[in-house]
Amino acid sequence: MSFRIIFRLLGASTDALPVIKDALDAMVANLGFVGTEEEEIAGAKKEIAAQHYFMALIESKRAHPDDTILSAFVNADLPSGTRMTDAQILMHVMLDLFMAGEETNVQGLVERHLSAVSGRRASGSACQRP
Repeated sequence: MSFRIIFRLLGASTDALPVIKDALDAMVANLGFVGTEEEEIAGAKKEIAAQHYFMALIESKRAHPDDTILSAFVNADLPSGTRMTDAQILMHVMLDLFMAGEETNVQGLVERHLSAVSGRRASGSACQRP
């Protein structure tokens, strides 16, 4: 569910969801050095497929700015007067928005569920009794 929301905020097509999900799974597996060399290579190819998808979208947002988060990343001037590099944009999209964003959403949903089950209210990141 949250991947779809992130896709919408980026102005990306949800048709690419399987490509991005596979790339994120591969990133996590490669970080943990889980798998054979062949599996690591297959994972790296999945990551590259996601990068290619987003590079095409970055180029589109550069040529045709809009009100999406990705367009803001691509077209915003930094305090230094420069713009983020494509590598920086890809890092923010994949790590900050997808990986961290998904984790944040999962934690929020779990907290709400536990609060509802235990009759507690969520307050910030901690649950307290009313």
